[in-house]
Amino acid sequence: MFPAAFGLGIDFGTSNTVAMLRWPDGRVTPMLFEGSPLLPSAVFAAPDGAAEIPAGGGTGNARSVAQVHTILANGGVAQGRRFLSEATCRSALRVQVEGPDLILGIPVRFGLGFAVGGDFMPNPNTLYWGGAGGSLAIIDMDARATYAYAMNKMGGGIGDLRAFAPISAVWAALARAGGPLAGR
Repeated sequence: MFPAAFGLGIDFGTSNTVAMLRWPDGRVTPMLFEGSPLLPSAVFAAPDGAAEIPAGGGTGNARSVAQVHTILANGGVAQGRRFLSEATCRSALRVQVEGPDLILGIPVRFGLGFAVGGDFMPNPNTLYWGGAGGSLAIIDMDARATYAYAMNKMGGGIGDLRAFAPISAVWAALARAGGPLAGR
């Protein structure tokens, strides 16, 4: 077991899921996807109880999210233990589909489980994704680094850019110091 304070919320009793947003003012509203709050549940439960839950409501603070992603950033190794092969980690970079994201309204290239690269990422072999309210996780496989941002209160919803100010400052400092971003 990998020691990180990260969890998944799972409801095995339904065939549909409704994503709920809690706003800073206390309101709770359903998140709409193409006009509907209902999403088909995509849970696979193996006979031994293991579950696969794509985008399944992960919860954790920024440190735990970054810690979980260090496995990918470091080619499958974290805290001196191998969890995945380098090839398996790199397979997440293979673009499966690309085009306009129907929620964000911007062009995105999707690999396995994450968006891939993009002009605003530090290196070409970078995976990223965010959540409602401004959370963001970046896995830079070239620099073998992870970055996660989680806020204490929901922000402006989809397209919240608060996470980019601190990470841009880090990237600039690394580039000035001759670190992994010096050539960018």
